[in-house]
Amino acid sequence: MKNIFLTIFICTAFLSFGQKKLNKTQQNIKVNKVEILSKVLGVGFKNGSQVASIPLLNKIKIEGGHSTGAYLGTSVMEFVKPKGSNTIKLTVNSKLYSYGNQIQTENFTINNENIEILKNKGAYGTSIIEATFPYSKFRLELFNTLQDGKDVISIEIIGDANWKHWNIINVNEDQFQEAANYLTEKSNPINIAERKIYESSSEYIKGNVIHLVDHDRNMGGFPDIAQHDFPNKMTYNEAVEACSKLGEGWRLPSYEEYDVIKKHSRWVTLQELGFVGLD
Repeated sequence: MKNIFLTIFICTAFLSFGQKKLNKTQQNIKVNKVEILSKVLGVGFKNGSQVASIPLLNKIKIEGGHSTGAYLGTSVMEFVKPKGSNTIKLTVNSKLYSYGNQIQTENFTINNENIEILKNKGAYGTSIIEATFPYSKFRLELFNTLQDGKDVISIEIIGDANWKHWNIINVNEDQFQEAANYLTEKSNPINIAERKIYESSSEYIKGNVIHLVDHDRNMGGFPDIAQHDFPNKMTYNEAVEACSKLGEGWRLPSYEEYDVIKKHSRWVTLQELGFVGLD
């Protein structure tokens, strides 16, 4: 009988220890989401890029833009993560140019429960961080501006009532790579320099070739279309040469082809247009 009680005690203790270990592992997974966000924000605000910051976010202010419908204005985002906390407090002060000095203040809480990591959705295959609030959504991603080819950290909050706060943090190559390390699998972080070379290659530009099929929409017989755009803005002559380097038959679309694709793609789905071959 004594041995039976001893066995039960050992099993109970083992199960209790196992449950505590599981709970701790689950908690660490949740904590990592907040830490990832704070670390990426910290990357954009150190080494003189913006202002000094500790690796795990303490307090940072970002000046950005704001819009409500067609009206433009400014916004200031303030992120606060007290030491040891698993929650980030975000306060946004915004004002519209048309309303003078009238300031609107909004408060958000970013925690383990409302953060989602969207894998491989950002620039160069990095992940995007999203936090969902009752009437809006926070979004942080690494971004490449095609106009000048710069890599930045993009932050925006989009509301259901047609308003938006946004900011772009300029970072250097080392900082961008560091941020990418936090937004990719730690066991296999993306090498941004190599990825840039690949994304400018003909193999990547063509990708899964899009076939535009005539579905009685008077679009005629269209040629195949490359899956991806070229990474950088270029002149017309440069674009002609770049297309020719993709291989035999590749060219820029005609005005008519471009107009039809642009016009219809705004109002119907790719499937309705006849785009196939895409994931």
